[in-house]
Amino acid sequence: MLKRLWRYLQRYQLYLWGREVIAAIRRIWPQFRGGVVSLHAAGSPHGHVLISYDNHGLLCKMRGQPIPTSHPQFLKTIIMAQTFVDLGYDVDVIHCENQRFIPWKPYDIMVDTRLNLQRLQPYLPSTCIKILHCDTAQIVYQNAAEMGRMLAMKLQLMWRILAFFWRTLRSKPSCVRCARLLRCLWMNCVAGLRKRGRRPTTITRRRNLSVPIVQP
Repeated sequence: MLKRLWRYLQRYQLYLWGREVIAAIRRIWPQFRGGVVSLHAAGSPHGHVLISYDNHGLLCKMRGQPIPTSHPQFLKTIIMAQTFVDLGYDVDVIHCENQRFIPWKPYDIMVDTRLNLQRLQPYLPSTCIKILHCDTAQIVYQNAAEMGRMLAMKLQLMWRILAFFWRTLRSKPSCVRCARLLRCLWMNCVAGLRKRGRRPTTITRRRNLSVPIVQP
């Protein structure tokens, strides 16, 4: 029955247009990341503020749901918006990943944490105060630095494991052969690091044991 009705409706151009419009809305709507959340000051506002951060916490608050605690940016966005409202401004809050939003009103202040400040700059008046809320480093530098720290931690853990086995093998004369193999492995690791330009340093432990670690 439904298939017959669907075939019958396909004869009409209006139905085909409506179907395409609904499909387009379904594709585009997730890119708006919750749209715009508006907060209004009591009385006549002093101006308009646009905050581009994370409006998920405000959406949950408007729906009567608990504010998520999985990330501090939910609460930080609410506090920032409420601060401007208390100062007498009307506030519009969008998600920082919303790349579809275009201002339809002149804003006196804009706060952004990612790339919307640069994208929306042509649409903002020259008198608008633009604030960049930096909560991270440049993405290429941050990823490289984080990978370097992770590699240094893994190498330091490897040195500690090798030092533990070396101390254990030295205490047992029957394992002299294994101790020599472990010493060769140790020296090969140090030589490989020196070839890559990393300088091994030593930290003196108990029993006069020196454990090399790598400085990033």
